[in-house]
Amino acid sequence: MKKYIGADLGGSAVKLVCTDEDLNIIARRRYETDGDIKRFEKELDELLLSAGTDRGSVSVCAAGVGSAILEAMPLPIKFISEFEAFGRGGQIMSGRTETLVVSMGTGTAFVSARENEYRHMGGSGVGGGTLCGLSLLLTGEKNIFNIKDMAARGDSHAADLTVGDITAGTAGDMADLTAANFGKADIDLSGDDIAAALTKMVYESVGVMAAFCCKSAGFDSAVFVGAMADLTMGEAILRKVSGLHSLEFILPENGAFAGALGAASALKRQ
Repeated sequence: MKKYIGADLGGSAVKLVCTDEDLNIIARRRYETDGDIKRFEKELDELLLSAGTDRGSVSVCAAGVGSAILEAMPLPIKFISEFEAFGRGGQIMSGRTETLVVSMGTGTAFVSARENEYRHMGGSGVGGGTLCGLSLLLTGEKNIFNIKDMAARGDSHAADLTVGDITAGTAGDMADLTAANFGKADIDLSGDDIAAALTKMVYESVGVMAAFCCKSAGFDSAVFVGAMADLTMGEAILRKVSGLHSLEFILPENGAFAGALGAASALKRQ
């Protein structure tokens, strides 16, 4: 059975997948980006070992901002744009042929995916890097998993000004909507409450931008992929945004590997 290797060399992490002919992921690996070709080769060989194959038996496709380092490898490699890779991966993971794909990692990119046409609609500097950087400055914590735990213990309402806060109880179902992130923050906020408010701010911002992109492009759904979409910490926030805009937001399992899966899928079309 033919196997495909997809590699997504992002700004923060490298993701590798090995798929079967039907593009089912049978092995995967992930490590922090370091620009070291020898590290990539080591991780690739570990992936192939897990999949029960070797370099001579697979085709490889790579995408991402760091993929240029692979040009020196003694191995035939196909290269595609990261936007096509995320678009393809989002389509496969969601089962949608026409949808907005939101790549939520260190920053965020919005990709229009229609059949085999992929268009970068724009991007935002708001993403995981924003959450970790602001958390470091405000709480002293930068590790995303520790931030996740802090946010789960905290209460964003301690910092955020809601519609209900400014309408004297007349807002009805809209009372809990955010009017201003950190709009009622004070110096005595706990670290947990800050983490919760930061998390809400980042996911709400990305969710609202995705909703605007969907309406602009005529999509009724958006697929969230990338490392930040793989964390359950933002799921409830994104679901709320999607409900407000009457859209379907899809958060597939293993969304962090969407770019690598999309790269692998490009090999099947050759």
